[in-house]
Amino acid sequence: MFKQKQMKLLAACAAIGSATVLGGWGPLAHAAPAAGVPFKLVTETRPSSVEKFFAVEKAAYELCASSAKFMKLPVKPLAALPADFVTSRETFASDGKRSTYIQLQQRLDTENNTPKQGCATKIVAETSVFIYGGGKNLSYGVGSDGKRSDINDGDLPPRALDKSADYVQARQIKGVAVQCASPALLSKELVTERCVASANGKPLLDAAGRLAPAYERVRDADRDLELRRDPVSLQVGGKVDPALFNPDTAR
Repeated sequence: MFKQKQMKLLAACAAIGSATVLGGWGPLAHAAPAAGVPFKLVTETRPSSVEKFFAVEKAAYELCASSAKFMKLPVKPLAALPADFVTSRETFASDGKRSTYIQLQQRLDTENNTPKQGCATKIVAETSVFIYGGGKNLSYGVGSDGKRSDINDGDLPPRALDKSADYVQARQIKGVAVQCASPALLSKELVTERCVASANGKPLLDAAGRLAPAYERVRDADRDLELRRDPVSLQVGGKVDPALFNPDTAR
């Protein structure tokens, strides 16, 4: 059950948030990608409108609250939803030989949203972890209760294998160096901007030869909002924390 939920959450991977973009488009850079370079990238995703993002859950809560009041049952307040709510926090790390992808997803849990349970809601976090490279790939999830699921063998993160040659525009976003795809390669109706982490003008590659997405703007037509991924930090070179490549400690 958790495995299915884990993959469903990952399939919705995009990004969100509000941030200041520093600098403009840079010169075209056709340098070869930076493979085998240790790095750690952290990103966060936010919706442009928290109200619209949780509209369905809030409508279900209000219906429950109305029923509970009719039944003269106590109603708990809706879980607080901060204006800068982070739906996803992702970590991309590589020591040059092994790589780790960690995605922490936050959501509004309505499992106990029934009149007899006071229409209870809460914010929960669930994590998906993929450790791969060096001849062995594994993945597992960590539920909202903090318990780790069984370890699965052979899985890679469900991310698109973009071509590094598509990312040719040098840019700085929130102080992080990135290479961005030309607008001509993107869809105005879906993905309006997409950039990957870079070092010395070269896109960074993980142990599987995959790019590390650092910035992205995606339209969610169903909810009439934008999801935006922003870089939080980028470490290039040096020693990356070994705990990130150990299933006993990577969370």
